Amino acid sequence: MTEIRLDDSQAAVVSAEASDRLVVLAGPGSGKTEVVAARIACLTQGDHDLDPTSELIVISFSRAAVRAVNQRLRKSDVRASAAVRTLDGLAARIMLDCGEDPTSIGFDARIRSATRLVEKGTWEPIEDVRHLIVDEVQDVVGIRAEFLVRLVEHLPEESGFTLLGDPAQAIYDFQLGPQSSMTCSAMLALIAKRPGVAVRELTGSYRAATREARHAIALRNDVRLDLSNASVRVSGFLDSLVRIERPEDLGPLLQDASRTTALLTRTNGQSLVTAHRLWALGIPATVRRPIRQPVIGSWVAETLGTRSSWTRDEFIAAQPDEEIGVARWKALRTICRPRGAAIETRDVASALLTPWSVPSELVAEDAGGVVVSTIHRAKGLEFDTVVLVQFPDDGPDDDPARVRELYVAVTRARERLFRMADDSWYPFRRTDGDRWYCTNRKRRGTVRFEIRGEDTDRTAPPVGSTAGATQQVIRALAPGTPLDVELDPSSTMQFPVYRFLHEGVVVARTSTAFGEVFARQVGTPERRARKDVAWPGVGQVHVETVETVAGPPQAHGTVGAHGLWLGVRAVGFPWLVWEAEGR
Repeated sequence: MTEIRLDDSQAAVVSAEASDRLVVLAGPGSGKTEVVAARIACLTQGDHDLDPTSELIVISFSRAAVRAVNQRLRKSDVRASAAVRTLDGLAARIMLDCGEDPTSIGFDARIRSATRLVEKGTWEPIEDVRHLIVDEVQDVVGIRAEFLVRLVEHLPEESGFTLLGDPAQAIYDFQLGPQSSMTCSAMLALIAKRPGVAVRELTGSYRAATREARHAIALRNDVRLDLSNASVRVSGFLDSLVRIERPEDLGPLLQDASRTTALLTRTNGQSLVTAHRLWALGIPATVRRPIRQPVIGSWVAETLGTRSSWTRDEFIAAQPDEEIGVARWKALRTICRPRGAAIETRDVASALLTPWSVPSELVAEDAGGVVVSTIHRAKGLEFDTVVLVQFPDDGPDDDPARVRELYVAVTRARERLFRMADDSWYPFRRTDGDRWYCTNRKRRGTVRFEIRGEDTDRTAPPVGSTAGATQQVIRALAPGTPLDVELDPSSTMQFPVYRFLHEGVVVARTSTAFGEVFARQVGTPERRARKDVAWPGVGQVHVETVETVAGPPQAHGTVGAHGLWLGVRAVGFPWLVWEAEGR
């Protein structure tokens, strides 16, 4: 096993007994992910020897963190990745164990159902749990905080837990809805009062490689202890950063393809506008998707989609190396639960239709290079260079929520930090479904509308001249590739269908669900004051990534015959073109 080197504060947490109950304060770059991985390794080996499938629960707030922990476990030759899941994934597992169906309800409803089942003592597997680990605990608020409190309360008396996080990064405390008012701080206070709970702190700092990055992390104590003073310190730090005047000036920062750069904004509408500016300069930036949207890696369709069944040896031989192949094989068997030694491709496709069940080994890797992201979606990540993009409607820097956001943003950088202002005039707005759009100067009429990766149709493979040829075109698409958009002949007066084209080849079409959302926003022709245009034209969108799509098996001998094919996730904030027909 490859040993993970730990400092004294990390080793004290990792080597604690399985029955110990710890709250661990861990600031940016303190090696928290390494500690989680080493803690799992310690608990599942040696004297503890916990069974990761029944005696250990590891919860992470995001899929990115789940993957990071699993990667470190694999490097250390620890086969305990099955224990790591998101809080929403655990809620779905609890419902299944108790005979309830999690697929017909949303994320929040699953959390409420799982909380109820734990409270009533219906979930019997908790009696076998000997240790609970929760990563990024500061992100657990509202009904999820209540769910976690119930889990802790119902652990067996001899069982322990390790909760790791940083209250200074608790940026979700300010976004609580009417369903629950429990903040991260309130949750930790409740848990800390329980008998035998000890508080520890990771004291090392391993992310910052420059004086500037170290200065950013040093703001932590102010943010934790005195937000009013922290606003002055954070604002002063931001004023000291080099200012980039225009997106065109980013060029020198992006010349080294081996370095990662993130442009961080407050909202996803701002991220999309920023990405469009980079795309216009020929910079293939990737917009970071929401953490609850698992995207299945393209390798799943490229490998499994070619055959109806696979043995272990056949599958591993088709992978880049044996280590990756073994991890992927175990993940596939976890979701499709085959009765024999082989796995059936159709069983995998069927299992992938329930996104909460997707292991991190099957999820597409996050793009490197240039990433545009909201600050919230960048939590837990780090980049060589961070550019903080600020818009006129960002609000005052002394607002407590804003102070913590800015702190999270500047502590994502390993080396360099910059500021860039955007003076965009158009008003950003959100629909009831939380989709971004822009109006004109008079705030009347939609001039830009958000297109998301999940807006493409997934009921059948896109077909151009031939389905196979279209799949080859899709396979070659890189993140950031521009796609033309045109109205599809299948559009109706009730909702439009748009198709996305690469060099004249149709690589995707929008779904019925998108058409209905779009029609509600811009109005159907009979309800619209302007009736001379059935539906507006749409400007270019760009490729987010190529993914595996699971759907109904297609006709025998065609693409998707076993229920898997390649699809395109397209994103953008395109301009709408309202030209009268016949002009």
